Amino acid sequence: MSSLLANRKVTVWAARSFVAHQESSQRLSRIVQRNASSASLPTRRSLMWSGKATYSRDRVWTSSRQQQQHPSTTSHRGFAAAIVPPGQNGEDEESRREVAADLFQQYCQMRQGVPSLDFENIRSLLQGIGVDPQGDEALHHIFDVADVDGNGLIDLEEFLEHSDFIMGGNPARIILVVGGPGSGKGELSKRLQKECHAVHLSSGDMLRQEVARGSVLGKQVKGIMERGELVSSAIMVALMKRRMRDHPGKRVLLDGFPRSAENARDLITLCGKPELALHLVCDDTVLLERIIGRGEGGPAAERRADDNFETALERLRTFHKHHPQTLEWLREHHVPVINLDCSGSAESVWQQLQAIGRLMRPAVKLPIQPKQQQQDETAMQQSQTKTNVPQVPIFAPIWESGWSSSTTASERTA
Repeated sequence: MSSLLANRKVTVWAARSFVAHQESSQRLSRIVQRNASSASLPTRRSLMWSGKATYSRDRVWTSSRQQQQHPSTTSHRGFAAAIVPPGQNGEDEESRREVAADLFQQYCQMRQGVPSLDFENIRSLLQGIGVDPQGDEALHHIFDVADVDGNGLIDLEEFLEHSDFIMGGNPARIILVVGGPGSGKGELSKRLQKECHAVHLSSGDMLRQEVARGSVLGKQVKGIMERGELVSSAIMVALMKRRMRDHPGKRVLLDGFPRSAENARDLITLCGKPELALHLVCDDTVLLERIIGRGEGGPAAERRADDNFETALERLRTFHKHHPQTLEWLREHHVPVINLDCSGSAESVWQQLQAIGRLMRPAVKLPIQPKQQQQDETAMQQSQTKTNVPQVPIFAPIWESGWSSSTTASERTA
């Protein structure tokens, strides 16, 4: 037993070290490219990440004094744009801002009628997305950059302008799409990606791509997948973490993950608590029919090597062995689980989601106005209070304005 635990610790350590090396290399290359393309920007120190995503004292940052010395960096939108990956269109950028606003709303507090984040709110937000700031220095760096007006709080406008910097390249939200083999997880995820601008990451597709490439990992997991068994949790979480780092600030759909309570524990430890889980539910007979039908008569692009009766039975056994404990673990950690009946068509599943969205639309709409608009409306109300002008239409007849035909010119002037 002790040898098994020791082997698992070594596997987890190796997976985390691999992720840390990949993430550090990618971030360092992006920083070098930015500095090379803009000589006017101040020198920024590189951001290094450990196996569990953390802020370090070498975090990329720009102080208020540096912004004053370098006018080209005083534009907060320009700074945010500098760290947004290239090639994103306006629609994609708008979806990123909406997701960031959702994240802000979850952790903000109302102060003098304005929602904002203080020091501890930012700490909780970072921990919620799987980032552990090492001490208070990193948090002070965040406020040096994002607290533009220097009041010790970060409001919505400031958060949106610096959300990429604050989140350190991590996804803003994670949605789990779970269910048995053949339940339609992939089809639902693809539609959510198309219509809701989320990022779709499939654990099964990742493993199949590794097998197709003939990589070392692919050779290791090929036999496991053919037998319908589960791949090591450390390997799966390492793969997921590496792929999610390619989509900073986005809402990410994890298709078919977690598949065990161990997966769920490792995921929350490394990536933070998911926003919710979509649970696709139907009878095993329906799942078997779909898997066998996909393997025998489905489109060639959708056929899989493990879509056969024997492997399908083993996959269902494995699913029922681990899935109840996974759901129970998610509920214990207060991850909302939404059950969707997937025994019908894919359209019926989509209609169930739409019904929930219509019900909750007024409740989840952000009751937040831009700061400048709030200030303008406050100034307008104050000016109207000070100046008591009678509300008389310009072209109203005299008898409607309260003036009689006998009113003298001096009285009208008064």
